[in-house]
Amino acid sequence: MSTATSPNSERTVLLWGSRWWLPHSKVPIPFEHLAQAPAMLAEAWHEPGKAIRLVYQPDDLVSVPVPCPNGNRATVRMALAEEHPVVLHPGHVWGYEPILPGGAGFMTLLHYETRPALYQFVQQLQERGFEVVSAWPMATWLTALPPDLSESGAMTICAVHPDAFCLYRHAADGQRVVQTGSGPEAVPALAGQLQPVGAQPGLEYVLFVTTSDELVESLIQRVPLKEGQLLGVFYLWDALAKRAPLPPHHPAQLLPPVPRITPRRAVLATSLLLFLGAMVLGSLHARAYQARVAENADRERQKMALRAEVEHLRANAAEISALRTELAAEPGAPATRVLDQLAAAMGPGLVLRSVRITAEHALVQGWIDPAATAGLWSAWLAKLNAAGPVQWMAAVAPAAGGAFQLEGRLTP
Repeated sequence: MSTATSPNSERTVLLWGSRWWLPHSKVPIPFEHLAQAPAMLAEAWHEPGKAIRLVYQPDDLVSVPVPCPNGNRATVRMALAEEHPVVLHPGHVWGYEPILPGGAGFMTLLHYETRPALYQFVQQLQERGFEVVSAWPMATWLTALPPDLSESGAMTICAVHPDAFCLYRHAADGQRVVQTGSGPEAVPALAGQLQPVGAQPGLEYVLFVTTSDELVESLIQRVPLKEGQLLGVFYLWDALAKRAPLPPHHPAQLLPPVPRITPRRAVLATSLLLFLGAMVLGSLHARAYQARVAENADRERQKMALRAEVEHLRANAAEISALRTELAAEPGAPATRVLDQLAAAMGPGLVLRSVRITAEHALVQGWIDPAATAGLWSAWLAKLNAAGPVQWMAAVAPAAGGAFQLEGRLTP
């Protein structure tokens, strides 16, 4: 419900009981029922802009001191839910003052509605063109008005009208309290609440936010203050015109923050998300394509290697077949037996370059797969020697590139 607005453009307005109070205006705007308040404000509004900071103190907003853990809003909600279930109700607004040490742990002042009204109230204001930047309990707004002038830090701020008052007191011992009252006995009741100020030792800063000097004089007569007491007086309409600092993330803020997204920003954000999504998808497709290209290239390399190996085997088989043909006319000759022995022991990874055979000796040159030279070489020699009739020995061990030379001796 709250939106981003320049702090210098918003106006602080006060809804107190059944009256509106505006900056620089000594005359309030009365209404009979809360539902009439938005229309009455719109009728009386003469400012060029309609951004407002709402100080909200209807009769249904209460403030009570409570013990709590020193945590965030969610932690405070869980701790207070049993005793104050209103903090769990989605239709009720609530907030709390900054958490301070107190008693055996920590304390705060809890502000909440006894019946839900603010959300609908803000909606009615928005329908009349107002922009509600933030909404605050009156006690929280009062704390933002004075400087901390007393050495003890004790402070009492009191807003008073002939038939209503709202008092916030932060005592020297750290105790905080909010008291409100209305009706013809409001001023005497306030005097009773101010009695501890004059009775406590030490000086305390006292600020009256009033609609008349006579009210302040009447209260001072009823509650004599100590000599040298720090005393300040603001007229209510001047206090509303004052730039009282209330940070956006103060825990007493009654309206939850909403995303600061305008329709134009939403369109731009959606377009950006779609563009980024397209880039991501395009990148994924490109990577998949590159992976397929690399996989296909690897398969082609494997195919070429297999084809080369098959060609070597075919060449070996062709050479052996040719030699057999040449020696077919001399069955049982040494050359035929050597070639038969070589053919029986051939396997993948071996290539013969030349074979020279005499009546007693044989010399074979070729290449062996360098990746498996050690195991393949020894296995091949063992297989050759097991087949007979030639006993082979390695004249030259396979070189780094796989080249080898074998010499064999023919047995009768």
